[in-house]
Amino acid sequence: MSDLNIDITYIGRLSSRIDQFKKVRRNVWNARCPICGDSKKNKFKKRFYIFLDKGKYFTKCHNCPDANYEFSFFLKIHHPDLYNEYLIEKLPQKTSLKKNRFKHIKDIVPKKIHCNGFDYNNLKRFNELNISHPARIYVEKRKIPNNLIYYCDNFSLFIDSLNINHYKISYKNSNEPRIIIPFYREDGLSTVFQARAFSKQEGLRYITIKEDDQESKIYGLERIDKRKPVYCVEGPIDSVMIPNCIAMSGISTRLPDGIDEYIFIFDNEPRNIDVVKNMRKRLRQGHKVVIMPERIKFDDLNDMKVKGGMSSKKILDVINSNIYNGDVGYMKLKEWSRL
Repeated sequence: MSDLNIDITYIGRLSSRIDQFKKVRRNVWNARCPICGDSKKNKFKKRFYIFLDKGKYFTKCHNCPDANYEFSFFLKIHHPDLYNEYLIEKLPQKTSLKKNRFKHIKDIVPKKIHCNGFDYNNLKRFNELNISHPARIYVEKRKIPNNLIYYCDNFSLFIDSLNINHYKISYKNSNEPRIIIPFYREDGLSTVFQARAFSKQEGLRYITIKEDDQESKIYGLERIDKRKPVYCVEGPIDSVMIPNCIAMSGISTRLPDGIDEYIFIFDNEPRNIDVVKNMRKRLRQGHKVVIMPERIKFDDLNDMKVKGGMSSKKILDVINSNIYNGDVGYMKLKEWSRL
């Protein structure tokens, strides 16, 4: 297969991932921009293009500069799972030289490095803080289990102590205290953590740190039973509000292996174009999605517990009564997003 035909194949594979994707003429495809969302006012506006120019395919958005790449680089940044397959298909197809071909594949696939895991021993648990400490009051008010998190008094100093060369924390207020939420792999090793600011005014409210770029940003893997349906939410704090729930830090995060049934629970924000787009994406992939009834006015599971005073069982009852998929899911999503 020629290089351009491989590009066309992978452009076709993108069609199920990008909203309103359509071929408009030879070597030109048009869709809503997956980066900027195109327009919150006009859901039919489509300013994202893939086109052929001087023997190469490029992506471009006429609304934002963040989507303007050579096609292969767009795949690398925004769809790394497809990019790895794309690279392998780009290799010379020489069946008589199998050893050489696999050598190329080995060179292309990033080498998995050994991770030691992060050490949180120098941080304090929240129950070690004085009961009048503002951070402890905040955590208890939010009903966050304090055995799953740590208190960091100076985030910049903590990062320096980890000796992670590829992270340089230099933003304004980098010395502020933060909640440290460890992400554990199934083997119990923590190679990822999220640092959450206490103040809503902080520009960088969430910072996710990985020991190695290949580590998965999935929270709660060590606590779930894969034989049962697994609930999947956006944030770690929401995930501890109900049992058998994981959080995926980033919608493009690869789903873990060995789970037969996912139930996706997005923030209850029907006017948020990104939320609606991601719900539609999961329905398109054949997954089940929770669409909250109109009577639920809370944005997420933590608000349902804190502001609504709902127990975990009550939250689960609402969730399990409002699970949709297939054509019914599409219809319900259309109705919900217009509330």
